[in-house]
Amino acid sequence: AAATVRPPWWRRLLRRLAGRSSYQAGQRRERRARPVLARAVRLVALVAVLAVAVAFGPGAVRWAVNEVRDRTQDHVPLSPSGFRASSARPGAPAERIADGASNRYWAPTGSGENAWVEASFAQPVRLLDVVVTAGISPQQDQFLTAGRPRTLEVSAERASGAGVTFVVELRDAPGPQAFTVEAEGVVRVRLTVRSSYGPAAARGIAVAEVEFFGRL
Repeated sequence: AAATVRPPWWRRLLRRLAGRSSYQAGQRRERRARPVLARAVRLVALVAVLAVAVAFGPGAVRWAVNEVRDRTQDHVPLSPSGFRASSARPGAPAERIADGASNRYWAPTGSGENAWVEASFAQPVRLLDVVVTAGISPQQDQFLTAGRPRTLEVSAERASGAGVTFVVELRDAPGPQAFTVEAEGVVRVRLTVRSSYGPAAARGIAVAEVEFFGRL
């Protein structure tokens, strides 16, 4: 088991001031209107913490600047420029994860264990959120007839080849499920199926949609 590392006090304070949202499985991002005064007070507090972070060196400053921008700027949709997959069944190519339809999907050959689908971006982006819609249909009765991913390994890769990996657990339910996945300078995102629900051995697994949100 990995050891738990406690963040420095100034990072914990900044996260509290920023009102960081954590998305539970099955939830989409929602933008809420905030009173102008409340937004102003929060921005001033964030800037104050940013000033304190200067004392901790360039790394702390870069982290703090990104935190402020992530909390004060809208998270916009990021449109991939290309798609690849470890394999795909006829009529279910990798591009289907971004066609806007939840009744069309990517499905790998075989059981789907360790299969992956990858999206690439034309320029580096700051990735903040990933929204996954699993299965072959938004209708419950059809959704249950094929395998669905349970554990996904989300790898965000930079142009240099370095990157960061997150593991997310999906609920076994139709509809979009949102996850916070933060990475800077991302040019590729790969989702690898590590475990699944349902009759994966007989019908394989399927992923209907993957949406990316962040900053350019």
